[in-house]
Amino acid sequence: MNQAVYVGTIGCHIHILIPDDLVTEVESIVIEVCKPSLNVVEWNPLTVDYDSETGITTLTYETIEGDLNEAGMYRIQPVVTMTDGDIWPLGVATWSVLARFEV
Repeated sequence: MNQAVYVGTIGCHIHILIPDDLVTEVESIVIEVCKPSLNVVEWNPLTVDYDSETGITTLTYETIEGDLNEAGMYRIQPVVTMTDGDIWPLGVATWSVLARFEV
């Protein structure tokens, strides 16, 4: 079941699964967010967990006040900076944030 996300939602849990080890030789990870206005902001993951059995890294984030302040399509893209200075933008995910009372 998909639950609607509305403008102003605080505490929306975001989980990003990445089929790679983003812990070893990684200096930093940010989640770049392109809002409907095309303004790009950065969110810092709360956790970055690598499961060596599955080979999957999970990034988690929980929205705070001001994160979801526009109605429309949001695009998120994790960006990894390696210890050697290389920067790797990863895949993009999109989701719609609805205006209050929109269905």
